[in-house]
Amino acid sequence: MRNCIAACLSLFLSFVMPVFAETVPAALKTHSADPIAVVAQAQQERGLVVQRAGQPSSLLPSERFAALPRITQRVSFMTGNGEQQNEWTGPLLWTVLGASGVIEGANQREQAHLVVRVTGADGYAAAIALGEISPLLADRPILLADELNGAPLPDHALRLVVPGDRLGARSVRDVVRIEIE
Repeated sequence: MRNCIAACLSLFLSFVMPVFAETVPAALKTHSADPIAVVAQAQQERGLVVQRAGQPSSLLPSERFAALPRITQRVSFMTGNGEQQNEWTGPLLWTVLGASGVIEGANQREQAHLVVRVTGADGYAAAIALGEISPLLADRPILLADELNGAPLPDHALRLVVPGDRLGARSVRDVVRIEIE
């Protein structure tokens, strides 16, 4: 009986695996789960991809990002090598979302339950509640920094900086995409 099951499973997998090998990567790319495609799009167009669920993605051009009001914050968090302290400069994440048009008309109820996912070029992502950064709710000064200790980040990179976190786990490097769900 076991030999029969093993033979049937082997036959089934011989038909299914080639289909998965072709369709799964295509499906991931279709749903923007391919970090390489996201990076390529952002680098080609020189901007930040921003999207709200159910709407087409938009691009916040580098020039528009650079024109946003900026703040500087001294932020510290623990790393594997001890405490790290740096001075970060850039616009508030809330300001970036407003400039991209994805939070227009958002009311307090929407702000309380929506999630902002920030993704880096390497595919690493962190989530933040929209209510956490909303001026009407928690109003936390979370930055999308483009300067570190007074110097621009290499290659015009962006970094998510979350003051108050004890660990830097939500500090996303080389941010290329922001999604609101």
